[in-house]
Amino acid sequence: MNYAKRIELLREKMQEQGVAGVFLPLDASLEYFTGVPRVKQDNTRQRQNSAEYAALLITEKEAIYFNSLLSAKGLLANIEKYPFISQVIPFPNADMHGETFTGVCHKQGFAAQKLAYLQDISASLVLRLQSDMAVSWVNFDEIVQRMRAVKDPAEQLLMRKAAAISDKIYQAIFPQLRPGVAVEEIIREIDRLTKEFGAETTSFATSVMNFGPLEGVEYSDYYPVLRRGYVLSFDYGVLYQGYCSDFGRTVFVGEPAPQLIKAHELIMRAQKEGIAVMKAGQISGAEVNRLARQIVMEEGYDREFNHRLGHGIGKDVHERPFLAEGEERILESGMCFTVEPSLCLPYQGLIRVEDVVMVTPQGGENLNSTTWESVMIE
Repeated sequence: MNYAKRIELLREKMQEQGVAGVFLPLDASLEYFTGVPRVKQDNTRQRQNSAEYAALLITEKEAIYFNSLLSAKGLLANIEKYPFISQVIPFPNADMHGETFTGVCHKQGFAAQKLAYLQDISASLVLRLQSDMAVSWVNFDEIVQRMRAVKDPAEQLLMRKAAAISDKIYQAIFPQLRPGVAVEEIIREIDRLTKEFGAETTSFATSVMNFGPLEGVEYSDYYPVLRRGYVLSFDYGVLYQGYCSDFGRTVFVGEPAPQLIKAHELIMRAQKEGIAVMKAGQISGAEVNRLARQIVMEEGYDREFNHRLGHGIGKDVHERPFLAEGEERILESGMCFTVEPSLCLPYQGLIRVEDVVMVTPQGGENLNSTTWESVMIE
């Protein structure tokens, strides 16, 4: 990955706007600009001393990593692997209120300067510098999102590998599907296969939705075991070397009713035609969404297709831009999106497909290879 070029481009944007420093959260953007692994999130919040001031600060000449002593130890022990980090500033155990952080910012000469933040930086950090040093702030979130949206060749390769792992998981899990199998057992197996096939972890909580005559289509309400007459809908993804996949398919348990087959054929057509028009430089995310949605609406479905067509994907499973109303950015080569039309049919099932698609001048390239035909298990 060309981290030097990425930081250079960010500094050019800083210079254009007269910004002395940009504060990035220790998330996927940290990885994107420096290669330092993002700080993993736990199931519940863990608070360390001065954790609200943990950040990566990029200035004209430096990239300074702030974190608690406990959390910074791993980076300090391996700092030679990350040449784009110029300083690691650990907060001592006794520093409960960000004194170390504020002191470094004073030494940087930030008083009355213009600084920038990304949206996931803590409000405490922003307000502290605003009140103590009279800084002014600009939001650099869109600038960084635009940089991250277009994947370079190295990123594209990792996106392909992540998508291939999703396909491989589905191929391995499909022979295990049969009436009577517990949904939770399927979820556990997908999560196990994620690591067996070389991914670091799942890119979000694995979801297997099992709806039919006795249950509606609310995500919190589904039948706990596979049974005939039901529809099984997959939604899972993996994180491979820092890049995400997001995958979905529909499986009918027993012979499906004709209207379900028709619904499945309809969303497959909406996805296919949506992908075909994803030509670089020619169409916006809103227009792609509108075209695919129109195909569904012309067949009498409106409220049943109740979400956007797709979202950007890369280092995070949901990124800007979107394939959604209001997204006017024109698609560019190398952007990656999910394309995931679905129909929520009350007391019948959730019919869906989801693939990762890369934008090219000729149209979208589907990075997944799993069959798009309707499939049934007995």
